[in-house]
Amino acid sequence: MKRSFAVRFLIYASLFASTAYILTKAYETYLYFGRPIPVGSRPLFTLHRENRTRAELVRLKNLPLKTKGRNVVDQRGGRFKMASVNWYGGSDELFIPSGLDIRHRSEIAKVIKELGFNSVRLPYSDEMVRESPLIGRDLLLKNQDLVGGRALDIFQAVVEAMTDEGIAVVPNNHITQATWCCGINPCDASWHNDYLGSACRVQQTEEQWIENWETVMERFVNNSLVVGADLRNEVRGVWGTMPWSSWAAAAEKAGNRLLALNPDWLIFVEGTSSSNDLAGVRERPVVLDVDDRLVYSAHVYGWSGWAPWEDPTHDALISRSQPRCTRTGDTSWKKKSRPSGSAK
Repeated sequence: MKRSFAVRFLIYASLFASTAYILTKAYETYLYFGRPIPVGSRPLFTLHRENRTRAELVRLKNLPLKTKGRNVVDQRGGRFKMASVNWYGGSDELFIPSGLDIRHRSEIAKVIKELGFNSVRLPYSDEMVRESPLIGRDLLLKNQDLVGGRALDIFQAVVEAMTDEGIAVVPNNHITQATWCCGINPCDASWHNDYLGSACRVQQTEEQWIENWETVMERFVNNSLVVGADLRNEVRGVWGTMPWSSWAAAAEKAGNRLLALNPDWLIFVEGTSSSNDLAGVRERPVVLDVDDRLVYSAHVYGWSGWAPWEDPTHDALISRSQPRCTRTGDTSWKKKSRPSGSAK
């Protein structure tokens, strides 16, 4: 009887995983090809010349950074406003930051700095850390000194190219299995997926997730320009159902383990509902062992994202008008989630 139940469970789990995969790929295709960007739409953010000049004037001499109220500040108490760019690729199927076949990593770092950015968010996947495969020569045509290296070594080399240029770096755990983020596959919807059993191609417990973080950050303990860790991109649970309390507890555990390696790092904790929702912070704040290291992070985009299910404006992954986006922000984080001692 028990064996029969186990067989049925495995069959249902396999069907569930297959269906989730098919739906994910279908929806990703829709996102790429079915929703053209409106002609004449205005970008959400433009780095104007005055902003570039301002960013260039920021100097990272007064490290480490810390938080003070809602701001990130340096050791003299001056505000450090992060003008950041996301260098994508390390979390995707090729396992390394993109563009290393086009330009040398030091040249890319110089371009980032010349554009006025003072910091980079660098994503990785848990699969990249655990497998760290050898990277093919064709992906490193302009970085021949990295040929023969594994994914983690190349990730480190890219970090060091940026910090050598004076750019601050925040590694980001973007996704569990190496692929585009973010689809609707529940196996990648949170920091662990062991509750789904064999349904997931890359299975992961919470402890393995934290160990992956330690593997990444141990390489940068003595690099002062690696200023923090963005613990997980857009936690959402199975299609947007992750409770804030569960994520807060996991973020505390991971954050404290990283602070044990280096107490100077900032710990970035994104909201639930694909980082749209930080409303739970007021009742259940994240508490770290080191004061003034916590940064809450919200991804409130006008064009996509999960509003909380109880929000009457909820319209998952559908374009929202600016007034609706503002209402979601007010509901999810602006008015409810600013405990003292945190920054956003």
